[in-house]
Amino acid sequence: MSRLKPWQASGLRMLRILTVSLLSIVAIVFLPFWIAIRGAVFLYLQAGLHWIPAMLIGLAGSTVVWVLYMRVAWSWMSGQRPSRTHLKRQFQIAGGLVLLFSLNALFNLSGRNAKNASVRAEYTQLHPFVRMSIGTLLLADPDLMVTDAQRQPEDYRSMGLTARNQSLHYPQATGYVHAADLRTRGRSWLRNGLLWIYFRALGLNTLRHGPVDHLHISLPVRGKRGI
Repeated sequence: MSRLKPWQASGLRMLRILTVSLLSIVAIVFLPFWIAIRGAVFLYLQAGLHWIPAMLIGLAGSTVVWVLYMRVAWSWMSGQRPSRTHLKRQFQIAGGLVLLFSLNALFNLSGRNAKNASVRAEYTQLHPFVRMSIGTLLLADPDLMVTDAQRQPEDYRSMGLTARNQSLHYPQATGYVHAADLRTRGRSWLRNGLLWIYFRALGLNTLRHGPVDHLHISLPVRGKRGI
């Protein structure tokens, strides 16, 4: 195998540096959201907590991470360690921003992100963890399209499918629907692949299937099988 020329080796080093830098930035930005949602899903599924305290703990963890980011930024810009007053203010700012973002993700789905008015109206019937995962993704993928949420047995029959006895598209004992479908048509394999990785990283189940190609995402129910 021929050895790389100096300019080729330099180009490869630069590409590696840029790739690592980009991935590091993405990881740093994604970390607070991952802690909020993945932490809540873990506490709900593995620790058996009710979804409300699980979500509150996850959001508290996210707030702490944002405060650490703000503290590092403050120290870097000022050359000083933040005082208790500054830390208190940073917690207030971070907590307020996390709360506002969470409320928006939980209760707001733009018409451009819903297949139709019916799907948009069903958005608040989705489990809060599913809504948080979708709302967070919209920051990076504003063209995301939710094509389905709540279903009834007759909906499967109208699609030419056998009605399911169990489906996470049905309302569960939690009072919420635990599944949603996202559009994959007209999107590149890379975007759809990243979509799959994103929801899996948050602890949600994912399944890409038909008859109309879409990505099915769902939050498992403790002690119950179903998609």
